[in-house]
Amino acid sequence: MTRFSPTQDGLKQMLAASGIALPETQLRQLWAFHQLLHARNDDGDLTRLRAFESMVTLHYVDCLFVAQKLAGKLPSPLLDIGAGAGFPGIPLKIALPQLHVILGEGRARRIQFMNDAIALLGLKGIETWHGKVWSQFPIPVQGTVSRALERIPVTLQRTRHFVPPGGLCVFMKGPNCDEEIAEAQAALSNAFALEDDIAYRLPLSTHDRRLVTFRRLDDPTETQRRRTRAIDSRRTTDFARSRRCWSRAASRRTGRA
Repeated sequence: MTRFSPTQDGLKQMLAASGIALPETQLRQLWAFHQLLHARNDDGDLTRLRAFESMVTLHYVDCLFVAQKLAGKLPSPLLDIGAGAGFPGIPLKIALPQLHVILGEGRARRIQFMNDAIALLGLKGIETWHGKVWSQFPIPVQGTVSRALERIPVTLQRTRHFVPPGGLCVFMKGPNCDEEIAEAQAALSNAFALEDDIAYRLPLSTHDRRLVTFRRLDDPTETQRRRTRAIDSRRTTDFARSRRCWSRAASRRTGRA
């Protein structure tokens, strides 16, 4: 088995052996990111991987394959839900400088790490968002990407409220996600359509992957649910129903607030 030295040249050789070629500028950025990750990961909170070759294959190659296999299809701005230490968002930004990336993460230490990495690498058109990504995400996006976050239908249910028609939701999954895909198709057929289901094995490893994408549909029932109505008279039924929920006692009694 070929061994690769934990150097920038070793990184370049591993990427080449995996079928990935980065220009020198991007290669230097990825190496700088690796060095920062390695230096700041003393307690394993950023990544549980420690060995150089494992980090390259299971982090960098895994993420860069998304850019390779979905060339020209990744939407911008792209929200990385649960970015952790920056995967896949930062490698994608390095490989595709024109892509606008938003890194969503709930843990403050990881947000700080990603902000430091963005500054160190001199990346533009990338930002962090500290907090959980709920259905009312406040920043306009054209799509999302998530890596081993949660079941596909759970994420689609969450993103259907802010990913616009035509937007793309990208899922980096393990090989056994057929049940998730089927569940999403059964429950959300009005809102999303399965577009890609690409199975592959990461080079230099025995790890199988699935890259699954769902396209957001123009769902008329969703438009109806989003429509706002003004309550312009105290005599309307809606006003009376709302007023009954104003007090805490009424809220407990009716189950409404």
